[in-house]
This record gives sequence, C-alpha cells and structure tokens, in this order.
Amino acid sequence: MSVLFHFARADSAETPLRDRSISRTRWAAVGAAVAVAVGGGGLLQAMASSSDIAAPAVFVATTPCRLLDTRPAPLNVGSRVTPLGPNSTYTTTVIGTNGNCVLPDDAASLVMNVTVTNPSASSYLTVYSPTVARPTTSSLNWTAASADVANAVTASVSPSGEISFYNNRGTTDLVADVVGYYTAGPLKNMYTKAEVDALIAAVPAAVGPVGPVGATGLTGAKGEPGVTGVKGDTGDSVLGGLRCATNQVIAYDGAAWACAGNQDTLAGLHCTTNQSIGWDGMAWICRSAPIVATLTRTANGQIPSGSLYQVFQAMSPDVDPTGSCDPFQCRLRLVDVVDHTTCQVSFTGNDRANQLVATTTQNDIYIEGMFMLNLTQPLYVNISCAT
Repeated sequence: MSVLFHFARADSAETPLRDRSISRTRWAAVGAAVAVAVGGGGLLQAMASSSDIAAPAVFVATTPCRLLDTRPAPLNVGSRVTPLGPNSTYTTTVIGTNGNCVLPDDAASLVMNVTVTNPSASSYLTVYSPTVARPTTSSLNWTAASADVANAVTASVSPSGEISFYNNRGTTDLVADVVGYYTAGPLKNMYTKAEVDALIAAVPAAVGPVGPVGATGLTGAKGEPGVTGVKGDTGDSVLGGLRCATNQVIAYDGAAWACAGNQDTLAGLHCTTNQSIGWDGMAWICRSAPIVATLTRTANGQIPSGSLYQVFQAMSPDVDPTGSCDPFQCRLRLVDVVDHTTCQVSFTGNDRANQLVATTTQNDIYIEGMFMLNLTQPLYVNISCAT
C-alpha cells in the first residue's frame, strides 16, 4: 500500500501465469512541493530515460490489468498473437484502450509486471521508450530451461503513447500486466512550502480558538499569548490538539485546522520526501527512513567456503561484516535493523540472479542458490529494511 501526503490547493480480474507475491514501492519525489510517498519497501528496475521526463512525476496505483499476452487464444490479449523473435523489437501503443487496460493521456511512465513464457533459448528482454536509443541493460533475464520468468519493470511512454519490447535471442511469448503509472499532473494541484508559509503568515490566529494566556503552551515557543500566538512557523504545533489519526489529513478549511482524509502532511515538520509522519501520543513526528544497503560480487570471482569478504568485494556500511557464505547459502544482517522480516531483497547484474532465493527472518537475511550464479558476471544485492 502506498499513501501520498500533500497540501492541496483550495481552488479486471486477470488469469495469472502462476501464484506470485511481489511487493514494490515507488518513492515519488515532487520537487519543491511538500509531499511524501510511503510504501511497503522493495526495488524496481527502471528503463526511463531522463530525456523522456519533462517534469517530476507522482505515482498513481491502478487496478492491475493485462496490457498484452502474445500466446494463442484463449489466453491472447492485444493485437499480437505471435512470440517475439530473435533480435526483434515489438512496439505497441499503451495510451488509451489497449488490451484490457485503459490508461490516461498524461501517463508518462508505466509500472508493469512483465513475464516471459515458452522461451526457446537463453535471452534477455529490454523494455524502453521507442523515442530513445535502446538501452544496453536488461529488464528481465532467462535461460532456455526456464518456465515462466517475471519481473517488475518501470518504462517511459513515448510522446506518441508507445512502449517497446526487445528480445535478444530465440523466441518467447510475452505477458505484460500494468499495476500503475507516473504522471506530472497532480503537481499543479499542490502548494510549495514557500506558498504554504505565506498563506499561514497571512491569516493570524487561524488555528483553533484562542485559549487563556499561557494556560496550555500549545502555541509554541515563538507564539504570542492569546490571539496572535498560533500564527507563523510554530502554528503547526497547535495541531497536536486535534488528535487526528495517523492516516488523516491536517487541512485548513478557511476558518480553522481540521482532521479530514488521508492525503496531507505537516509542512512545519520539515520531513524529507522519503519519510512518513505519525502521532506518537504527544505530537506529530517524522518517522525514520528505511535503511538501504548494497553488496557487490565482481565478475570472475570465486565462491569458496569462508567469510563474507571472500564472496562480496564491496558492501555498504549498513551491512554487518560478521555474516558468512558457503557455495550454497549466504547469511546477511543489517546494522540497526530490529526485524529483518521487513527487508526487501533484489538481485541484478547476473543472468542467473533470478535463480537466487532470499528468505528473511527476524535476525538474518538468507540468500540461497549461490552455486547457480554465472561466475563470469558480477552480482549486485540490493536490500531495503525498515528501522
């Protein structure tokens, strides 16, 4: 689940290829606007090019829908009914009504779950905007022996509303399910922090009724006793008296501050864009941002029995160096993470990384199947955990 907090201006059930449980997060940075995106953690592979993005974007979650399925009827969805051939690119329109999806004109990028099935050779898939040169990176990798292989992919939509799919070798059927998109549209409905500060300063005594002089101290250290004590940059401290629930809006309705829905945050807290806010029983506070860590194993490395250093040549400071690996399994732990079941783990850089299995327990993260890796290629382990 993702929740977007902001100060607002006043003016198909699809047939799955197999059971999956994939949780993904997108942090939506909205420039100078006071906004926070909160989710369940995880990492996505993005093919968006900076030349395709004209403005910061906000993520919009949708009911999952099937954009295309190249398999024969009755599974087929969309206009293509043949597999992708070797060294071939399939470009399709995604804006408007296509397959089982209806997407708006302002969708700048799509978030999809892309699956290959019935592959005839080991290969990789690249998903990208047809207005840019095809990237040299892959969105999804598989071997000739693979069954269904899926991955979450974010790709830019071209100005004409299209996305391209490139297959390197052999033939394979392709399934793409859309779970959301990015759009810059909501930005024009938000105030910047400077605009919010100016509006608060222009409305003295706008926050709640006037209390006795010095009786409660809710007006903050810089407030004046009585009528003028609640204005300015300390006015947000009075909002604690509203006792709103953690998922409610704190909004000014033109006469007073009030609890409403579940979309706004408090500008006065100055939280960063990857933090959430919550009520701790006494005041609204900024929650801790997640701990993000990486480990790297270079190409042509060995996987002998021994310490963590013999397998991974580099790691971020958040990784506990006392972990260990053998040819079958690695045990990892992140510093300052109380419960490792909150951690999300992904692997990139190795064409057999999709054969690794990550299991999280309260104290450790286990990576199994190290012997399956292609030793001539690097391996990057990406971890995100709640504090």
